[in-house]
Amino acid sequence: MTLPEINPAIVTWIRLAVVLVSAGILGAALFLLIAYYQLQSIRTQGEDFVGTLRRVPITVPLALDAMDLGLDFLGAPLVWLVLGRLGLGGLQAVALIESLIPGTQLLPLLTICWVGVRLWGRWRHSD
Repeated sequence: MTLPEINPAIVTWIRLAVVLVSAGILGAALFLLIAYYQLQSIRTQGEDFVGTLRRVPITVPLALDAMDLGLDFLGAPLVWLVLGRLGLGGLQAVALIESLIPGTQLLPLLTICWVGVRLWGRWRHSD
């Protein structure tokens, strides 16, 4: 019995998916390690989403977006746990919702929010 031929286009898409998942997982691990050391002196207890984003370094949203890319919806419980351990409760709900919405994995929404909060703060204070 012989196996059927696999379409080369399908093989290419599978390889691309494996590369994206691997890059997401490795990127998330690297950014989380860097963020852990950067967050040692930052206290965000009691802050809301915007307040927390103002205090955290860019590595936190990059790590969460990479985790979302690499693990898809399976990363939601891990995101919740990591943010709880890092003391970033203000980001938990939004990060969880973002990781559960299908099709948002390729968009770095938390990183876009981080940039938006930073730009909005500068614009608001320049008046």
